[in-house]
Formats: sequence, C-alpha cells, structure tokens
Amino acid sequence: MKKSILITCATAALASTFILGSVGTVAQAATTSTYFVSSVKTDKQETKKSVTFKEGKVTVSATKKATTTTPGTSTLISSVRVSKGSSSFDIKLNDGIFSIQSIAVSSDQSHVAIHLEKEAGSELLVVNLNKQTHAVLNTIVKNAAAVETVFAYQWSPTGSTLALAYGNTSLSRVALYDAATAVFTYVPRETSTISSAAVLWNKKGTTVDFASEYPSDKYKLYRYTLSTKKVKVVKSLTRSEVNQLAKMQ
Repeated sequence: MKKSILITCATAALASTFILGSVGTVAQAATTSTYFVSSVKTDKQETKKSVTFKEGKVTVSATKKATTTTPGTSTLISSVRVSKGSSSFDIKLNDGIFSIQSIAVSSDQSHVAIHLEKEAGSELLVVNLNKQTHAVLNTIVKNAAAVETVFAYQWSPTGSTLALAYGNTSLSRVALYDAATAVFTYVPRETSTISSAAVLWNKKGTTVDFASEYPSDKYKLYRYTLSTKKVKVVKSLTRSEVNQLAKMQ
C-alpha cells in the first residue's frame, strides 16, 4: 500500500514540475493529465533463452538463438509468436533482430504494435490480430532516406490509429498510421528535427503532441491538430520534461 501511495505522489509531483517548468507558457502547455495513457498494463518476462510480453489477452514471445557473427549481441531472434486467446501464429522477422523492446495493443484490440531492437536502430511491426497479417512500417512509410529507427509510438484512445516518430540519426518525422486502412497521414514539419523522444495523443484523440530535437540537445513540444492538419510549437522543453514525456510512452 505504501508503495502505491508513493508512486501516485511522485506522478503528481512530476506533473506539477512539467506545468510550472515554464511560467510564461502555462496557458499553452499541456499538462501530463491531458494525455491518453492505456489502463492495460504490459508484463515482460525475459530469460537467457526467451522474451515474452503480455498485454491483456495478447501475448508476444520469441526464442533467442546464440550467434557469434553479429557484433554487439550474443543472441538473435528470427521470429515472434503472437497469441490472442486460443489463437496463435508465427511471424518471420528480418535478419539482425536483437530482441523485442516493447509491444502495445490498439484500443479496439484489433492490432498489436511490436517494437524490435536492431544493431543500429529499430523496426516497428503492426500486426492485424484478426487477419493474422503484418506490416513493417519502416519499409512502407514515406521518407527521403531509409528509415533506420522508430523513436516513439502510441495508439489512439479509440480505434486503431498509430502515431509514430521515425527516421535516422539526423532526421525525424511524425506520421499517423490508420491500421484498419493501411493509410498514412504525414504531419507537417515546422523544421527538420533531428530526433523525437515522445509522441502522445490527448485523451479525446483530437491532437498529437511530440517532443522533438532541433538544434542538437534542444527540444520543443509540438502539437498537431487532426481537424486543421496544422502543427504549432507549444513550448521549449527542459531535459527533465523530455524525460518525463518519454516515460509516458
């Protein structure tokens, strides 16, 4: 009981820090309480031989295989098993996948996003749980260069639209992926940002905020409004504020 109380108090304190971090922009800045956070918790279990994530009725697991040919790791995974209830199926992965970083199930329970760790960067799979099909977003999202990594992602409060920040070591973009129709909406860029630490829907699903870097080590909070298709700068962010938003992913 004491532990739960401490966590609640700490969260409230962090929210207050974020609100008061820039007094001149309090009226514009979103508080952490306006953001959508899934009430379904994700459980992770990892051993030397396997890694398993469980969220609600969905389980994603992989068996690790020893390797001596890939720098930076002693094990790789070549496939993942996705299970929902009594139904399960396997997905063969691209070469060079180290492990599963995280998973997230869409609000309507129709899709699961699987974030995969690579030697350089990451891949994001979106799996249709009903049709048992999948897409690697790195390979189908529009970008001027190869998409090396997905920095952050989050499902919408309702339905199955995924907000994601993606790019490479020098460029970050943000897009919305409607998993039901496989259609992307590309968020306009205010500037050529270097990286993104977080993408967050508001609770109503009407805006997406993203914390992006430009120039180096300087972050701003941007807001994309779906109805107007426009982006505005909300405020500059301190490092502690960036870290707090990243923890909400």
